[in-house]
Amino acid sequence: MFELIRANRRRSAALLLVMLLLMLGVGYAIGFAVLPGVGSADMALNGSALRFTFAPGGLLGMGVALLVWAVQALAAYGGGDRMLMAASGARKIQKADHPQLFNVVEEMSIAAGLPKPPDVYIIEDMGLNAFAAGRSPEHASVAVTAGLLGKLNRDQLQG
Repeated sequence: MFELIRANRRRSAALLLVMLLLMLGVGYAIGFAVLPGVGSADMALNGSALRFTFAPGGLLGMGVALLVWAVQALAAYGGGDRMLMAASGARKIQKADHPQLFNVVEEMSIAAGLPKPPDVYIIEDMGLNAFAAGRSPEHASVAVTAGLLGKLNRDQLQG
C-alpha cells in the first residue's frame, strides 16, 4: 500500500515537471511571436566566448507561463479534491442524509488508521462508481454514486 502511495507521488511530481516544461515551451513560443525583438549576451566559458541569442518576448512568455503554472499547481494542491468533486457533480452530505454510508466510511477510516473520517459526497448518477480524493488523510474526500448505493448492501459497500 505504501509503495503504491510512493509511486503515485513520484508520478504526480513527474507530471508536474512535464507540465512545467510544456508550459515554458508554449510560453516562450507565444512570447516570441508577440514580442520577437532579439538581443544577445556574451559569456566566457573555459576561455572561449560563447554567444547566446534570445528573444526577450520569449523569456517574458516563459515568465508568464511559470506564474500560471505556479498558480495552477497551488490551486490543485490546495483544493484538488473540491475541484474534482465539483467537476463530477458531487454534493457533500451530512450523517443525517445517509447514516449507513457514513457508518461504513467511519469504520473503514478507523480500520485504516486515519486521523479523521473523510468528507462524504454523493453523485446523483445511476452508474456504479466510487472514488477517493485528497492530498493527505487529513484532507480526504470520498464520493459514491447513487446507483452504487442503490445496488449494494452494507457488506458489499464496505468490501
